[in-house]
Amino acid sequence: VEDLNLQGVSRMLRAYSVFQTMPSAAFYTPLSTRLEHLLDADVSIGTETHQVASIWGAHSSLSHTPSRSLYCALSSRTQREMPVMSGHDVSVIVHALHRFRLMSDHEIV
Repeated sequence: VEDLNLQGVSRMLRAYSVFQTMPSAAFYTPLSTRLEHLLDADVSIGTETHQVASIWGAHSSLSHTPSRSLYCALSSRTQREMPVMSGHDVSVIVHALHRFRLMSDHEIV
């Protein structure tokens, strides 16, 4: 997990979402920690935009609301990437946020 880049994490989460199966905590916990680190990395805007949207979509498909720290990292990165996102990527994120709002009692902004 430590060697994965954002695209690798995105692909792994999408693979789980295809089967509608949440990874075990033993696997997901280090994966989400790695994901938070990757989302906070200082990279050129637009180089990983689709992966960011894909991560939102995978969590939505898994009906899994990210932890507060992962949610904050995803939100922050999304705000940086939003100006260059495609309409499809934006719609994936909006759909995920709507699902999280329905599934969660904590406030989603």
